Amino acid sequence: MNHSFLLHGRYQDSFMISEADALPLPGGAVSRASNGFVHEDSLLTVAGLQFGARSFNVTASVGYVKLRQEERGRDDAIRYSTSAEKQISDTMGFTLSAGEEVDGARKDETFILGGIRIGLDGADFLNKDRQNLSLH
Repeated sequence: MNHSFLLHGRYQDSFMISEADALPLPGGAVSRASNGFVHEDSLLTVAGLQFGARSFNVTASVGYVKLRQEERGRDDAIRYSTSAEKQISDTMGFTLSAGEEVDGARKDETFILGGIRIGLDGADFLNKDRQNLSLH
């Protein structure tokens, strides 16, 4: 059984988002955005713990999101989630995630997501096709 501690951080400056997805304007004011988009600065930090084997693993994580939008102010949220991944083949896995966002300015949101992860088994792929990849 393996385990890993995960850390992730990301900052985006002046990212354009749809006005429909933006924070509400304070006091019911009318937006000055003429093109339907709002500039947003965002900071995301996530920490998690993953444990299991290559054929099946589980990850528990918690994240902090801080948003700043032009003329709309700031918002902070905490997101926590649990996900499981079952390997279907060497290059595919099925994932299922559930979690919640606890937010000050907007309602709390619960989510459940499923998906297929597709990737390459790096070492086998490179060893099998190394001759095909070389230039002659």
